[in-house]
Parts: sequence; C-alpha cells; structure tokens
Amino acid sequence: MWLPVIYFGKDNHIVDESVKYIDVSVHRVGPDLSQASSVTLRSKSTNVYSAESGVDYITVDKVLTFPPGVTYQKVQVTILDDKGKPLVEGMEAFELSLYMPMGAILGDPSSSIIAINDSISDLPTMQFKQAEIIVDENENIVTASIVRSGDISHASTIRCYTRQGTALMMMDFYERPNSNVSIIKFEPGEREKQCAVKLMGDHIHEEEEEFYMVLGNPWSPSLKKAKVGKRNVTTIRLTDLADKPVIKFENIEFSVKEPFEYGEVAFVRIPVARYGDLSKTSVVRVHTEDGSAIAGRDYNGISRELVFSVNVSHNIIEIEVLHDNEKEMKEFFTVHLRPDQNLVAEVKQNIQAFVYIEERKKLADVTFPTEPIVISLRDYGNDLSREPIQGYPCICITPCNPRHPDFSTSKELCEKEGINDTLTRFRWRVSAPRHPDDAPSGLSNVEANTFFTSTKGITLDSIYFGPGSEVQCGARAVNVDGDPGLELLSFPTIISSGKGLCKPQNANSLDFEPFSAKLRYISSQDSVYANKIQITVTVPHQDGMLPAISTRHLSNFELILSPDGTRIGQHRCSNLLDYNEIQTNFGFISNQTQSVHNIKEIEPYQFNGKLRGKSALRFYRNLNLETCLWEFTSYYAMSELITICSSEISSDNEIPESKQSFMTLKLPLYLSYVFHSPDVPVGWQHFDTSSQLSMRFSYDTPSLWQYGIGSDTPAKQKGVLYPSSMTILNDGKLRVDFKSKALFHGLFVTSHLDSDIESMVVSISHPDLTFTLELLQSEQTYQEPVQTWRFTSDFGIDDYSGQYKVKLVSCTLPLSEEFNNAVSCEPQETISFDLPIRLQQISDPVPARFSLNTEFHLTQKRDIWLGENSISSANNDVFTYGNPIYGRINTDPIISQRDPSYLNLEMVFLCSGQMGYIPKYDPQNQEYGCVERSANLQYVFKILDRAAPYTTDKLFHNVSFNATFAREDSTAFRLTKTPGADGFTFSSAPLFQVSPIRPWFLHVIYTIRSQENASIMGKRSIEYHNVKVHHSGHRPKRSTVDIEGVGIDGKGTNMAFILLDPQGKPLERGTNKRVESFPMVPIFVTIAVLLLLFIVGIIVFLHQKRKTSTPPHSPANTFSSTGGKAQIVYANHNAKFDTEKTEV
Repeated sequence: MWLPVIYFGKDNHIVDESVKYIDVSVHRVGPDLSQASSVTLRSKSTNVYSAESGVDYITVDKVLTFPPGVTYQKVQVTILDDKGKPLVEGMEAFELSLYMPMGAILGDPSSSIIAINDSISDLPTMQFKQAEIIVDENENIVTASIVRSGDISHASTIRCYTRQGTALMMMDFYERPNSNVSIIKFEPGEREKQCAVKLMGDHIHEEEEEFYMVLGNPWSPSLKKAKVGKRNVTTIRLTDLADKPVIKFENIEFSVKEPFEYGEVAFVRIPVARYGDLSKTSVVRVHTEDGSAIAGRDYNGISRELVFSVNVSHNIIEIEVLHDNEKEMKEFFTVHLRPDQNLVAEVKQNIQAFVYIEERKKLADVTFPTEPIVISLRDYGNDLSREPIQGYPCICITPCNPRHPDFSTSKELCEKEGINDTLTRFRWRVSAPRHPDDAPSGLSNVEANTFFTSTKGITLDSIYFGPGSEVQCGARAVNVDGDPGLELLSFPTIISSGKGLCKPQNANSLDFEPFSAKLRYISSQDSVYANKIQITVTVPHQDGMLPAISTRHLSNFELILSPDGTRIGQHRCSNLLDYNEIQTNFGFISNQTQSVHNIKEIEPYQFNGKLRGKSALRFYRNLNLETCLWEFTSYYAMSELITICSSEISSDNEIPESKQSFMTLKLPLYLSYVFHSPDVPVGWQHFDTSSQLSMRFSYDTPSLWQYGIGSDTPAKQKGVLYPSSMTILNDGKLRVDFKSKALFHGLFVTSHLDSDIESMVVSISHPDLTFTLELLQSEQTYQEPVQTWRFTSDFGIDDYSGQYKVKLVSCTLPLSEEFNNAVSCEPQETISFDLPIRLQQISDPVPARFSLNTEFHLTQKRDIWLGENSISSANNDVFTYGNPIYGRINTDPIISQRDPSYLNLEMVFLCSGQMGYIPKYDPQNQEYGCVERSANLQYVFKILDRAAPYTTDKLFHNVSFNATFAREDSTAFRLTKTPGADGFTFSSAPLFQVSPIRPWFLHVIYTIRSQENASIMGKRSIEYHNVKVHHSGHRPKRSTVDIEGVGIDGKGTNMAFILLDPQGKPLERGTNKRVESFPMVPIFVTIAVLLLLFIVGIIVFLHQKRKTSTPPHSPANTFSSTGGKAQIVYANHNAKFDTEKTEV
C-alpha cells in the first residue's frame, strides 16, 4: 500500500517585517487520498541569525489535518513588527518543520525557512512635515521642518536643496544647491530638523510666487542606506502684502482756528501718504464736502488730483479757512479721497478726514434774551402753540435755537452774547399728574436719571410726566469757550389730559393688561442664534410707563434704574442693561437704534439720536407705537440661563427603552410696570407681577450609548463598556445587555479557578438589589475582544433609576499567545465601570382580585377590536395624533369556555400622573387609580358613564374625546354579541394637546353576569353611583363611591397604559385651519334645512295627535339591580312612594 506524501510547497520564504502575516502551503500527494492524514507543524529557531519567538513571530505548534481528497493546506504565520520602536535588525530567520505524520509519510522538503527582512521597512526615513508653507517675502527667511521615522538610533543625513518655480533664484531667494553643502544631519535619537532658505525681499509689489524645497540623497553611515518618505517636496508660496501700494490720510481729524478779521485766511495742511511699492505712478482725486461748515462761507472747497510720481510717498493738501463774521458753534467739513485712476494703489482705509473750525472769542458772562419754551417733540419746528401730549418727549427751545418763534429777533442778541446753543445746560421740573378739576401741585426738580434717559438734556423723556402734569425747563447759556452763564426758566406747560399716543382704557386709573412671554429653541441651522433659547416678552404699553423685565426679583427702582453699576451685577438677564453692559452673548437691548417694527418714523424725530439720545433710541426701538406693544427679545445659551439667569433644570421621566432623556427648563420672569412720580420720595411707583416660563426638551442619553463608558479605576488594564439594551421583564425584573471591549491582550472572565475575585454588578442607588451576571458571547481572539454580557436583577422593584457599577475580572495572556479555548489566562484585578440607568417599570396597576381575571387591551385597528377572538397582548399599538383608540375588555377565555358570561362596561376614566406618578388601584394603600382625584394626578377625566352621561368630560383644551360605548355603536354588533367582551372608543387627539411623552392611563369599571342574569345587564347599581340633581354648571367632585364593591359580586375594574408616539404632532390651539369646501356644499345645506323642516312638521303633527292620550312623565326615580339585590333611588324626596305597587 502506498501512503500519501506530505511536504512544504517551498523550502524558504523571505518576507518584510511589516507584512503581519505569511501564508505557508503544505501539500499532500499520492495515489490514494481517500483516507484522512495529519501532520504536526512546529516552528523552531535556526542556528544562524535566528529570529526570536514572541518578539519577531508567534510560535507555531499545530496539527494539520488533511480530510479525504484534500491535497493542500495553508498555514498562516504571524510576523511581529516592532512599530513602537523600530530597529534595523537585518535578516532573521526561523524554521518550520513537519513531524509525526499520520496516514502519510514526510516528503521533501519537510522543513521551510522563514526569513524576516526589515532592512527596508525599518530604515531611517526622512520627509517634510508640511506639503506647503506660506510666507511673506519680507520675512527674510523661511524654514521647513524635516521629520525622521523608522530606526532613529543611527545617524543619518539628507540633502535639502531648492528648485525655482515662479519665484526666481537670486531674485526672490538664495539657492540651496543639490550638493553636500546642503546636507542636513540627524544625530542618533533626533526626530526633527530644520531646513532654512534665505529670502530676498524688495520694495516692488509682486503677485504670489512659489519655489520648491526638495529632499534627496538619504544616507546612514552605520546602516549604509536610508530612505526618503513620500513628502519629499514642499512648496514655498511667497506673498507680498507689505509691498502692496496703499494711499490714505495719515490722520483723520484736524483742527484750525477761524481767522480774527474779515479777509484773513487760515490754512489747514492735510498730509496724504502712500505706502508700499513706490515704483509706479498713482493719481487720486481729493475733494471736500460740507458738514456744518459751508464751502464759500467758512472755507474754500477743493477738488483736484494728487499725483504720486515714482518714489513719491507723501503729498500735502492745503485748504483755506475763512472768517465769516458769525457767532456759531464749532463747525466742520470733510475731505475725501477717491480711488486710484491708474489702478495701482489701494484706496480703502482712512479715506475721509474731518476738519474742525473753532471760533476765537473773548470770555464773558452770557444769558439768553428771553425765556425758553416747552413743547412736544412732535411739534418741534411746526405748531409751537399746541398742548404737549402724553407718551412723547418734550423739548426745551431757547431763544437762540432757530426753531424758537422769536429767533428772528433774538438771533442778533445771541450772537452778540456769544452763546453756543449746542452747549446749553438744561434741567427739568415737573409736577405730579392730575385731573383738570384738581388743584395744581408744586413743581419739583427731576433728578431721577436712568440708564437710558437723562434729565439734563434738551428733551425730557415721556416717563417723567403724565396727564395734567406741569413741565418746566431751565436753560443756562454757555459761550463758545464753554463758560456757563445765567439760567432762565420757562413758563410751566400743562400736558394734555385727553391726548396721548397709548392712552389707558380708563383715564382715571392705571389699568395693566397682562403680559405674555414665550420660550423657543433656535435650531443649530440658524446662522446667528444657533442652539440658543429665544425669550420673547410682549407687554401692553400705556403712556408714561416703563416696563422693567428681569429673571430676578425687582426692587429698589431708584437704584436699579439709575446709571449706577449695581443693576449690572444684579440683573444680568434683563432689559435694564444697555448693549455695552450686557455680559452674555446677546441681550434684550442691542446697538441698533432703528425701530424693530417700523422703518419709517411714526412720529417726528422718533429716531433722532441728537435730540433724544442714542441710549433712549436703543431702548424705545422695542416699542411699537402703532400697536402700543413692547416686545423684548433675547437669546441665551442653556449654560447662561442656568448660571446667570437663575433658571433651573429638572429631569422628567423617560420613555421606557428610549435613548432619550426629557428635561424641563424653568425660568422665573419678573415684570414691573414702573411710573415716575414726583410725590413718591424715591421718585418711582411700580406694580409688580411675575411668571415662570418652562420649556421641555430631550437629549440623547449621553454619549455612553455611542462611545462607550471608560473604566473608572486606575488599573493597568483598561476596557470600554457599551450598553445595548435595557428591559423590564414580565416578572418585573430588570435585564440589561451590554458589550465590553478589553483594551489589553486577553479577555474578561466571570471568574477564575486561581482567584477568588468574581465579576459582578452592584447598584449604588439600591444596595439591597442583587444581580445575576452572564457572559453570552466572546470574540475568538485575544486582541481587544468584544464580549456580550447580560445581567438580570434577582427580584423586581418599582424604580430602577440610579447609578450601577459593573466590575469585570480581567485575564491576560502573553502577546505571543494565539487564541485557544484550552489556554489558561492569568487573572488580574477587576475593572470597574459606572453605568447610569434611568428606568421605571409600569407595574400591574390592578391586582387580579379586582380585575376578575379580565384582559384589557388597546388597539388602533377596528377589525381587531371587533373580532370574535380576544386581543393578544402583542397587539397593543402605539398611537399617533388623530388615531382612534379602541379599548376592549375580555374575560379569561378559559373561564368563558367553562362558564359563559356577559361583560358590560359601566364607566371609563382617563388620567395622567404628576411628575411621572403611575396610578394604581390598591384601596388598602389609599390608591384608587383614575377614579379619585388626588394630588398625585395631573389630569383626571371621566369620558364615559353609562348611567349618568351628563357627568362626563367631553373636551380637553377644546378638543373633543368623541368617546362612545361599543353598545352605542350600531356597527359594532360583532363585539357586543361576543360573550364575555365589551368595548369603547375615543379619539387620541386630546392627549396630544399636552406633551406627547406624558404617560396616560385608562381605568374602566364593568360588571360580569352569568347567562341567567344577562337580562339585567345595562343597569347600574346604586352601590357605586349616586345620582344627584346639580343646579350649577360645575361637575361634582368625584369620590370613591364610584368604585365601592369592586372585586365582589361580579363588579370589576381594570387599567391600561396608553402608548403615544412622541413624534405625534399636537393640534395648534387657537389656530383655525380652513378646509376648502366642495362647490356643492350649499346644495347639501339647502337639502338638510328642508329635511329638518319636514321632520319638525311630523313631530308637531304627532304631538297634537297624542296630546290627550300621553301619560304624565314619571318622576326622576331610578331602579337598578346588582347581583339580584334591587334598590330604589328617586330624586323627589318629598313625594310618597309605594314599594308594593312597584313591579320588577
């Protein structure tokens, strides 16, 4: 018999150290291969230049089996690379040999040499660190970093030389030749060196140029060779921003004294400079424009060209200033530069200069010729005789103001006195608002400055006066040199009692309409306010009112309204901060002065900052004078709301098995309606109100689900834990599946024979809770294996939320160890992971003794609801907005087959708990499900009551429940005829009027009767319902009388949890959505009206026909029977009732 021959396919293999694996082939030949053969394959060291097992390769010791007919087997040998610290070791080898053939003989070659060559992969490798370097040509030098990798224990050299591109050698840079003078040397251990090239800067502007630095001729004296990496060339881009020609004014403000005498001329000299490249000619035009100074009267305007010839960097402009023989304030005009006509130089910066002309006058005491007058700012320059109105500033007009009615006569006197009316000092006096019939009160000085208004300006803001107030201004003249003179007071002016911009509804009292506030999240797609919370506060306005808004309690208005910095520290999230005082990213006041609502002025001088002040305009831009509404809007980051704005975040219950957590942001908001009052010692009276804004949001249960949980112990071994699922089982126990990844050579184990340490799970929040930990699956490798685990609680609790610690025993093996189930690892210390869990079970809400062994299921499918078979628990659906909810109660099918019975629904309740409370029916613990209103329930509704339908709740947020018993639905006969079953239906739409993640529960009460008692079904026992006559429109408070006797004598109750889709969108309340009608709708309406008239006619006819024969109405007496016990209930307590004449 001829045995097969087994031999290596090659007697030697040469591989690079970086290949990781090599496949070695073993062949079997022979005339008869029908039998299986095997051979042992082992690795061993060679005598010369031997590779080291566990360092250069992984030991091979395995049995190769050749099944019948197989002629070839491939063996994968692992080659270990020294990537962490590469060393050139030269050629190393080890031998693979065949031993102990079974069912075969060894052929030739029976051994194979594996030679590992790292003389190429581990050579010192040098390359540039950057592929491109950008540098200005005037920086004189550019350096490029050369990095070295591979075996850096040897010295090595490389040439770094230059090659020109658009940048030319010896014109833009100094050459580094491709010779030994350009060698860069790395000493042993060095990883990075610099290669420098000198640049040749000039003053000629050039476009961007480039040249190249190249690496070549790598060498290592000890290794006799080295390598150049892939990045052997780097591009040097030369910019020339410093040489770009720029023309501009050296200064932008100049001052000149006006000449003393008529005919004299003064000159102002304005230098214009050119920077950068001066090698070309530039031509720019310069011209003047009038400001308050007028060309031809105050100065001689110019418009001429400035020529910058080659190498010319400066030009001087001279402008003549004239004596105008007028007494006036400081004047100015402007000088402008136009673009370069030759398109050589850039003219963009400092292209406008201001020239101020100052008067030269003698010092003297000054006074106004006559008294100033007070008018409304809306009448400034118009009818000065009109009475100032409420709600708009007043302005003080001096005789030296051109808008004064006597200015034509006082002008000359003002000039003679040398009065500069722009420097006039004002003060204001007002009296308290009064009715026209009231006696006038005294005037008092207005000194209550605010952060946006001043009492020393030419105008007085409307917050300082009201209807019937007297307003007086004082004006102190100031000469052109700023010296004050005498003060004159105006005659008091009375504010109109009947005219205003935003008058209150009741003129004799202060009426405050409620404000509204909203929170809105701005998505990450917004370019300005991404991921911010928008706060919008809308306040009805009335004349003289100042709305103060803050997230902190408002008090001491004399202090918080003043320009003092106290309010900045106390009310950092308020409308009391000007835009430059805001410490958050955004605030209620911006730096804009134009109205948010109106681009054009509603009232004259509404946007005039010179008269009203820029700070006042910034505040009043939030007031819409057309609608008389303030609207303040700001944007805050979540961190700002919590740390600065006094808001709080509370967590809500999560949806079971959801990776989202739900939080509620609660933001306090305080609003004060503030009015100025001279009669109040502090100057302000206020009416305060407050509110709390809330916004619910969700976030992904942190990155632990995606990125894993790192170990929290400083162990030598590390790992990562990834939760995958959390479930509450039918028996109430918690089951958690997770995956682990060992970041070491080895794996995690549940326990080890050589150690007492075991893997375990501990609940920090529930110390008494114990768990069973199982290892379900493990990858067949020791290189960072991923393993699947499961832990299950040994018993159930209501709320599993809390912190859990998972401790896994790490078990390590040598790096050379290949995976083998039989190989024993060495146990190490445990690695701990902190696992947060938020999971609350919804327990069985009704014990079986009260539910009478019934099943309560919900579905959105009508055909399942009507089916003859009971609904499986797997058919409980998730309801989206608008889905009908079909509820069905079934008796136990086994009991029904043995003892057929009939079930009749009596009442259906709907409720939702406070703060995640789960209602249960457990009378012994004073828990009555949805029947009794309690502090634990947020919403409670009775949506169906067979005996007393008038006591049910029809609407929630104006959305109808549309609740109906199955026995009231003529199309539901399939269900109602089914023994032991009954049902109802209602709309899910009302449940979405609040947050769709709110848990809702249904609670039903029913009776179960045997076939012989089925005839009395549909009537309700007085044992659990009290019929009363209510004369008011209020629904009586529900009591536990509705559920008395539950669990006995055929009366049962049950509860069900409604699963809502959180993505369901609720109807927007307050919005009327129009549906386009079909054109024939008018025809249908006409037919309906005619049909109604016809029916009414028939009813009238029948009524007249039976009028004499109809018996009188029976009293409101009710007969009901439960369990064979009849009771009589009747509402008329004064009537006599004979029980003997009553038939049952």
